[in-house]
Amino acid sequence: MAEVTITINGRHYDISCDSGQEGRIIDLAGYIDQKISQVSQTGAAYNDSHLQILTLLVVADELFEKKEKSSSADPAEKQVDAASDAQIKKMEKVLREEIQAEYVERLNMLQTQLANSNSKSKQSDNDDADMMKIIKHLTDRVGSLAVKVDSI
Repeated sequence: MAEVTITINGRHYDISCDSGQEGRIIDLAGYIDQKISQVSQTGAAYNDSHLQILTLLVVADELFEKKEKSSSADPAEKQVDAASDAQIKKMEKVLREEIQAEYVERLNMLQTQLANSNSKSKQSDNDDADMMKIIKHLTDRVGSLAVKVDSI
């Protein structure tokens, strides 16, 4: 087994592959990165996950077109297509993992925001209780001072 680092959409990924396939993986990553750039330039995607899904659809469309054309191709071409399919599936897996990681990151961020919000709410409740104690103390003092003033 070999490992290669690829870059897709500005992010780096360590990918395991069969020895001797490193160049192929790098080429596939370059292709996917190029497709992501093309889709990104259209402005159709509203976030990274959407961009990745749109890119997967573009690549899948290309794959389907090749499959349709190769249904009448010779056996050697079919073997190349099968190898390409396997590499595309590996790249799809990488993109799925990236999407999943992004959703986990977003979920963690939302959980942190919720925890902070709850903490602020509890702090606000404590502040309100402290403020009420101070107001009660001042009210008592004013009341006792009023009694003293009345007695003078």
